[in-house]
Amino acid sequence: MSDARPTVDVGIPTHGVGTYLAAAVESVISQDFQDWRLTISYNEASSTEPPRSIEPFLSDPRVRFDPTGRELSGAENHTRLVRAGSAPYLAILHDDDLWQPTFLSRRVAFLEAHPEAGWVFSEAAIIDER
Repeated sequence: MSDARPTVDVGIPTHGVGTYLAAAVESVISQDFQDWRLTISYNEASSTEPPRSIEPFLSDPRVRFDPTGRELSGAENHTRLVRAGSAPYLAILHDDDLWQPTFLSRRVAFLEAHPEAGWVFSEAAIIDER
């Protein structure tokens, strides 16, 4: 992975295999805004190997698989991702969620235009396996 600091650190906290984890990672890779670094914080005590579903994404130097090596609470796993970042912006994506391709570009543009804003949030669309 490059040592250059990206504009956005993206964190995916996950536990176990995660049915939709690969789709979540794909939604980050498919962003029209490409200046990001993704850390997948794998909260698992018994394994440090990445789930097979995300192995193809690990060839992208912006994607990092980071096993915790022990069981953490959900809050601890989120905090771990926050502390791992060094970019000006941080985005958390849960392992069962997806982003539209313009998610990051729209949020970065808003934050750049409004430096007084500390964070942005958006509405969600509920989806399922269909």
